[in-house]
Amino acid sequence: MRKKNLIGQKFNRLTVMSETQSKISASGKKIIQWLCKCDCGKLKIVSTTDLQSGHVQSCGCLRSEKSKNVRLKAKKYLKNNFVENTSLSQLQAKFKNNTSGVKGVFYDEINKCWVAVITFQKHVYKKSFKGLKEDENVKNKAIRYRKFLEEKYFKPILDKYNNKD
Repeated sequence: MRKKNLIGQKFNRLTVMSETQSKISASGKKIIQWLCKCDCGKLKIVSTTDLQSGHVQSCGCLRSEKSKNVRLKAKKYLKNNFVENTSLSQLQAKFKNNTSGVKGVFYDEINKCWVAVITFQKHVYKKSFKGLKEDENVKNKAIRYRKFLEEKYFKPILDKYNNKD
């Protein structure tokens, strides 16, 4: 098989400058390597396979830039969503995958009771309501208690930070 001349070709941020000394893989296969110049100016030796597959796209500067962007996005997200030791997005989450259909209200089969629970600023507020799973009155008491807790703990901080401009 004839080897390709990659000199002058560009692979992502790497431009092939010249062929360098080949190396032998653990299985005894000859691996052709190329001296490449990255868009940032640094040099890097890369195999033909890594260039053509896109496995290596830069001297490492691309990874650094991506990591920096991820850190900046995370920092912005935290700044906008975590205040006073509280995640605003979690307070507003609408999921409800439990027996009551209401977030934070479920039936405890072991203790035979409905439970309303809420976590706010690392404190867990929980109350049990004894009764059968089929007892709608007891279930509704638990739901009302959960709604009371949301009004007491979630609403003030949501009002404070969701109305800021």
